[in-house]
Amino acid sequence: MDPSKKKKSSWIQQLASFTRGQRLKLGASLLCAVVGVVGGIVPFFAAYKLIALSLSGTLAISEVGHWTLIALLGVAVQTIGYLASTSTSHSVAYHTLENLRNAACKQLAACSLGDVQSAPSGALKKIIIDDIEQMELPIAHVIPEFTSNVLLLVLCFAIVCSIDIRLALSMLIAPALSIVPLSLLFKNFERDYAAYWTASERVNSTLVEYIDGIEVIKTFNQADSSYARFRNDISEFEKLTLAWYRSARVPMNAMFAILPTLLLGVVPVGCILVASGSIDVAQMALACMLSIGVIGPLTKITQYTNMFKEIEKVMDSVSKLLEMKPLPEVSSPALITSHDVSFKNVRFSYSNEEVLHGISLEVPEGTSCALVGPSGSGKSTMAKLIARFWDAGSGTIRIGETDVRDIPLDQLAGLVSFVTQDNFLFNRTIFENVRLGREGATDAEVERALAAAHCEELADKLANGFETLSGEAGGALSGGERQRISIARAYLKDAPILVLDEATAFIDPESEELIQQALSELARGKTLIVIAHRISTVRNFDKIVVMDSGNIVAEGTHTDLLGSSDLYHRMWEAHISNGTHEVRKG
Repeated sequence: MDPSKKKKSSWIQQLASFTRGQRLKLGASLLCAVVGVVGGIVPFFAAYKLIALSLSGTLAISEVGHWTLIALLGVAVQTIGYLASTSTSHSVAYHTLENLRNAACKQLAACSLGDVQSAPSGALKKIIIDDIEQMELPIAHVIPEFTSNVLLLVLCFAIVCSIDIRLALSMLIAPALSIVPLSLLFKNFERDYAAYWTASERVNSTLVEYIDGIEVIKTFNQADSSYARFRNDISEFEKLTLAWYRSARVPMNAMFAILPTLLLGVVPVGCILVASGSIDVAQMALACMLSIGVIGPLTKITQYTNMFKEIEKVMDSVSKLLEMKPLPEVSSPALITSHDVSFKNVRFSYSNEEVLHGISLEVPEGTSCALVGPSGSGKSTMAKLIARFWDAGSGTIRIGETDVRDIPLDQLAGLVSFVTQDNFLFNRTIFENVRLGREGATDAEVERALAAAHCEELADKLANGFETLSGEAGGALSGGERQRISIARAYLKDAPILVLDEATAFIDPESEELIQQALSELARGKTLIVIAHRISTVRNFDKIVVMDSGNIVAEGTHTDLLGSSDLYHRMWEAHISNGTHEVRKG
């Protein structure tokens, strides 16, 4: 089989799979399009009959009214068929876009955090929002209209064939001549379209990065240099687009100049056939009218070629996203005997760089464990492995006696609450953001969670209290406020294992005692694992684990470690002398 045909069949099949539940509507759209095409042929036939009657001298006023009414009826059928086809196909298109976006988001949720974070956010945004949106026009118009236009060409050609095959062949002269510029137009189409697509993705990624980093850009006065990168990408995109246009301009204009000239073949041949007595004038007139009638459909079919390529490219991008390897998941719920958390000989690598080197650790149920150490020592990686944001390269991580890889992701999510140092809030009310912790929680339960996280003053501070929108990514709130809301969300979830990744990093000293009280309330009866930014917040924990360069170098209580670990002692001294200072690796 031709590889190109195999590839084309593949994207058509992929697209068809996302029209599930809409197949009947799609069929109805095509049927309406066909009915509209048939209706569009009727006026030509009516005109032919009137011309024939006029030339024969038998045309009566009643015949004029009769065939005019039939022509109008054909126009009405054509119009109704087109409207019914496009309205139905638009419904199919929007449902297909919904299915595509839902599938893409579901796939992202099923993949490891590392795979998702390694993909540029601009590229993902372009695929899920921009690229899929581009498919609305092709699905809503191209699929029914391409079918109906092809059918119209076939019907018109068949009708002219019934008059005289030589006359029908004369209709093919202009399309045959247009093949020359068409072949030049598509000579490098694959390469040019791929380059255009890549440049478009680069512009999108740069733009998203520029907007996301605008605060840093302004703070460090890097607007000129950062904007220069965006400007350069736009400039390159413009140059590429213009170069493509210039290379395609001549063959494209030549093709669209030749295609409408069907009459240059039909009229001379028709006149010869009339003169020879092979056909009559009315038949020649019908052939001329049909030749004019197919110019529009023929031009549209040529234009649709680009749209088909667009669909193919979008489906290729969506397919790559959908083919991202999801985390392996079991289907049967696991029997969890306890909420102990244990690491045994765990190794983990980012790309080819190993960052955890055979970690072993036991955190008994209901106890508190803090992970401390210099930046880059592997603390956050360990915490995220518990929640299975990634899978360990080797070794095992268990909850009770069960490997986390043997626990369905939904069940694991119910066992572990995870609060990170970068607390993302959706642009919803504070109430709604907290309620994400447990769907269906009552207002009273949300209020208790907010109170436990010492968020009561927000109700008085904000204009609409807890009904205030958090802003995009929680931008309407301070870092400390966002963290307390995240802690409230975890409190509401009430999972038996609580992981806090630098969760108190942005808390001001005045709030530290309140947050410690909130964490004590939150952690009551739970297995608590904390990546500590401030040692003072974890000095009373049951166990403190000191990490350095991906290894556990010491563990014990605060008192034990002050006497047994030089690194911990230095960290403590730095903390009490500099407040929030954290030891960095030299």
